[in-house]
Amino acid sequence: MNCERCTQPASVHSVSWFNTQDICLDCQNEEEAHPDIAYAKDQENKAVLGGDNNFPGVGWPGVDGRLQRANAPPKRSTASSLNVNDPSSRVEPLVFDKIKEERQADHALVDLANNMIRRYIDRECQRLGVSPEDFCQRVLPGLRGTEIDKHRDFLAKKGIPFTY
Repeated sequence: MNCERCTQPASVHSVSWFNTQDICLDCQNEEEAHPDIAYAKDQENKAVLGGDNNFPGVGWPGVDGRLQRANAPPKRSTASSLNVNDPSSRVEPLVFDKIKEERQADHALVDLANNMIRRYIDRECQRLGVSPEDFCQRVLPGLRGTEIDKHRDFLAKKGIPFTY
């Protein structure tokens, strides 16, 4: 895989806090040193806790750039507030770990659902002697109450259309 930001080959990558790019460790280190990283993490955290698991991020301003925001982030005044850079916050790493685990589990479930549907289609195409295209157009839309229907509904709830 190549880093989506610097285009260099990367055997290890992570998702940017600023946008949805898969970035290499060098780009991740640049991000962590950026003066707006706390704001980017805070906005991501707020979005995810608010139910937006597809938050596009605040945008990568570049290594030397700064984010343009109408209002500065509010000052944290209570001990119960979560702040990425506050070492006294013992809850926050657990919150971010949980968010990361939920995202990974979500991606794994989507992959599993897609693979289950594909395997079912392949098996049925062989049994019926039809092409996957014919099966998807003629048979699959009419399947209700089956395991495949549950997988298809799961993907639909996630806003992911199934395509063979």
